[in-house]
Amino acid sequence: MAKLRVPTPKYISHFLYGSHGLLIILAIGFSLCAFFTSHAERDSLQEFKLHITDHFVTSYYVTTFFLLFATGMGIVAQIRGNKAFFWIIYCAILGIMSLVELAVGGSALSKSSNNMNGIRTQLQQNVMETYWRDPDFHKPNHTDRRSDEQKAWDETQIKYECCGLNNYTDWQTVQFGRTSLSVPTSCCIEATREDEWCGINLLPVHPNASEIINEEGCFLKIITNVKFQLHVMGYFGLIVSIFQFGIVGIVSYLLISKKI
Repeated sequence: MAKLRVPTPKYISHFLYGSHGLLIILAIGFSLCAFFTSHAERDSLQEFKLHITDHFVTSYYVTTFFLLFATGMGIVAQIRGNKAFFWIIYCAILGIMSLVELAVGGSALSKSSNNMNGIRTQLQQNVMETYWRDPDFHKPNHTDRRSDEQKAWDETQIKYECCGLNNYTDWQTVQFGRTSLSVPTSCCIEATREDEWCGINLLPVHPNASEIINEEGCFLKIITNVKFQLHVMGYFGLIVSIFQFGIVGIVSYLLISKKI
């Protein structure tokens, strides 16, 4: 005679269904973390093609998919009478994704906590060092012949009311400033920007620079939001990974004790 299966206690079923619901919410959380982090870089750094957050964003979108897949396995396991095969797949996927989240979250926190000198160097070498001023820029109906990166840097300095990376004297260290002793017009404060030559003869230092240009550097202003989003992403990944390890442990125990 076939052995009758003992029904799963209701409190265990409720716990498992509740875990599925929470995992769906967490999957959405990973997706939102990825979206807002990507948007933060796109908003302030897109034209510079630095790709600071690309692998973090990709990892979290992949995590979203596998969390939803694991949740599906758990739901199928309960619908199919708590088949051990589905629960094993469920635990395996959650366990692996917990390790991935732990690694990616730790990496994101590390990235958000360092001073990003490598990014600073890239901006100086790839954008500021190659910066040039189109001599015909002031002519009517003139088409700007500069690269997107050069235009984007001018837009950045205007948008954030800043000049250079650390401060305006950074322009002294690149060819544009060394040869002209000037800073770009985009460094000028709004009141003086109408004068197309407002940035000339301000280097290496000028006693009245604050009355003519924005002295403060751009780097911290454009990187702050990206670092904040990486910080959020890191802590979210670490906390969720610990929670998932707990779920894996509980489900494994239930499997071993044949309660599901």
